[in-house]
Amino acid sequence: MSCGHAVAPENLLNYYWQEIKSGRIEVRCPSLPDENNRDCKAEWEFKEVLRHARLSADERFLFLSVLFTNWLEKNKNAYICPRCDETVIASCPDRGYFDCYYCQRKGDRYSFCTRCSQPVIPLFGCKNSDCEQGLRQLKSLLHTCHLITIVNVPGCPKVRACPKCHYIIKFDNNNLCKHMTCFNGTCETRFCFICLSTPSQSGYWPCGGAYDECPPAPRQKIV
Repeated sequence: MSCGHAVAPENLLNYYWQEIKSGRIEVRCPSLPDENNRDCKAEWEFKEVLRHARLSADERFLFLSVLFTNWLEKNKNAYICPRCDETVIASCPDRGYFDCYYCQRKGDRYSFCTRCSQPVIPLFGCKNSDCEQGLRQLKSLLHTCHLITIVNVPGCPKVRACPKCHYIIKFDNNNLCKHMTCFNGTCETRFCFICLSTPSQSGYWPCGGAYDECPPAPRQKIV
């Protein structure tokens, strides 16, 4: 491989497949630490894997489909237009709908809701009853959930939305640790259930250890 480590084509195929099946979009070298106790962790790009794992045309299509699905799930502002099937990035996702520029380029203006993918009238937003009801229930849950005490900090909402993907998580009373990993398998963002802070790339938590007290963040609001 480009990092200098060797792997048999069959092992490379199986390892890469297991990694992307778990939701990853970046696959790194799993070599054991060297004599200086340093891991390799070099990223293996798909073109390199395609060449060395000797993927068939069907395997290539399958791998790319899974990678694309993982990418969509990790990029919460990416959507597939239900009319033209093109992938679009919402520059203003907070407004709740998106104008597909691919459709517009074809002379067919089309706007769709970023929550339920139903057509919407620009500026008026989504009027689909199921979408409005689901959003109201979500807002109500975050606004009315019970306040509990976590690691001696009172006034913490029992229900939080993941700071990254907004996946709803209810705190487990049997869990004494304040640090949480998002239950969404394609997100897995680590955050503090009390103050909603996230660790740095080096693993440093600005709110202290898992059992340290920190100021509770207010109830969350989802637009």
